[in-house]
Amino acid sequence: MNPDGERSFTVLQVYNSLMSEKYTEDLIDIEFKDSESFEEIDLLISNFASLNKSFKIPNKINLALVKQNYAMMKQLSGFEGAGGFWDKYYVPLHQYISETTISILIHTRCVILLRIRSTRKS
Repeated sequence: MNPDGERSFTVLQVYNSLMSEKYTEDLIDIEFKDSESFEEIDLLISNFASLNKSFKIPNKINLALVKQNYAMMKQLSGFEGAGGFWDKYYVPLHQYISETTISILIHTRCVILLRIRSTRKS
């Protein structure tokens, strides 16, 4: 992603839309050894539980992409899984991001870009 690029605002809008609406395209069903480990997290995200008004996040950025990412990060903290590909490579990365201020900075930058671009278009 190129945060200062010409299409970055469009990418953020699409991503936010994907996080707030049910994805209706055909999905390729690929079964991984550790897929069952993620069923609870997948259920939480695919049912949009974090978009419920009662779901609280530690900031005032009320965007679907921020709330969904926060929910996923919370579920991945302390997650062990079954020792498959995703557990070895992606879960530790997300846990690291969650444990540092990087996630806050990423979300803040996204919101700032959204506001700047929407102000320019008005």
